[in-house]
Amino acid sequence: MSRIILTSELLNNLLTNDKITLLEKYQKKSGKNHFFTPTISLKLYKPKITWIDAQKKNLSFSFVKHENLSLYTFLKNVNNSLTTLYKNKVYNPVTTISPFFIEKGDYFYLKCYLPNINKTYYINSFFNDKEEVFIPPILNSIYDYVIVDIKNIWEKDKNAGFNLELKECYINTK
Repeated sequence: MSRIILTSELLNNLLTNDKITLLEKYQKKSGKNHFFTPTISLKLYKPKITWIDAQKKNLSFSFVKHENLSLYTFLKNVNNSLTTLYKNKVYNPVTTISPFFIEKGDYFYLKCYLPNINKTYYINSFFNDKEEVFIPPILNSIYDYVIVDIKNIWEKDKNAGFNLELKECYINTK
C-alpha cells in the first residue's frame, strides 16, 4: 500500500485539487468512521515515548514546543485543514473535533494506536537499516524517526476525533 508523506505544500496541493476524499464506514455498534484516501502520513523526527498503555495498544510521542516550532505549526495546519475537509465533505458533521495532538505547557503530544492482533504488531521496525520484529518501546525512548498514518475521523454520540496509527519506526546507532 502506498502512502503519501505530508508536507505543507503537498497537503495544500492535495486539498486544492480535491485529491483527498473521505470514505464513510459505520462502526459495529454505533458511530461512523470517515477514512482518508489515499493514505496520508506524517514523518516525525526524534519523537520521545512518554506514555504506553497497559495493554500496549497505544503510545504517546512528545516534542518540546520551542525546539520543534516548525513541526508544531505544521501539525496545527494539518489538523485544521483535515478538520475543514471533514466539515465540508461529510453530511451532518460533528461540530467539534478533538485535534490529533494536544498541548500541555512547553510540550505537545500525539497519541498513536499500535496495530496488532494477539500481540503480533503490524508495524515495520528498523534497527540500523535492518528490519526486525516490532517490540513496544520503553518509556523515554527516542526513535530517529517514525511514520504515522492519519487513518480516519471517528464519530460517536456527537463526539469526533482523529485516529493515528504507528506504521514504521527507525533507530540507527551507527
